Amino acid sequence: CGTVGSLIVLRGLSLMGDAMSHAVLPGVALSFLFKIPMFVGALVTGMLASLFIGFISERSKTKQDAAIGISFTAFLATGVIIISLINSTTNLYHILFGNLLAITNSAYWSTIVVSILVLLLIIIFYRPLMISTFDPTFSRMSGLNTTAIHYFVILLLSLVTVA
Repeated sequence: CGTVGSLIVLRGLSLMGDAMSHAVLPGVALSFLFKIPMFVGALVTGMLASLFIGFISERSKTKQDAAIGISFTAFLATGVIIISLINSTTNLYHILFGNLLAITNSAYWSTIVVSILVLLLIIIFYRPLMISTFDPTFSRMSGLNTTAIHYFVILLLSLVTVA
């Protein structure tokens, strides 16, 4: 979380981590409903939230921080509504508020695997990440696809948040 957090803060997306943690709730609820892995559902809605944020900030006069606020409240509300509509004996609100006793060995190992994967990706793509973070204009002039790099960082944030 620290390495991805540093990238997020340096890129001026400090609120994005908070938004991502709220945006994964509908994915978790839908994955529970359709009996697919919660990691997959959460990752999909996290990426959808980041695309939604990009869409709002690029297509309107809304600033990015306002777009992040709009996105995470909409996704959080959607998740709470979906959880409220699911009739289940499983208390899905533990996902929202956390439950220390719910950590299993598989969750532990998936966190380690995601951590190693994220660290390896940051090491492999260190130079383009560094250039695009500190000087986006030079990065574009050098031929780097800054949009792809931006969404790559958001994907890393999604992976870390969901894990």
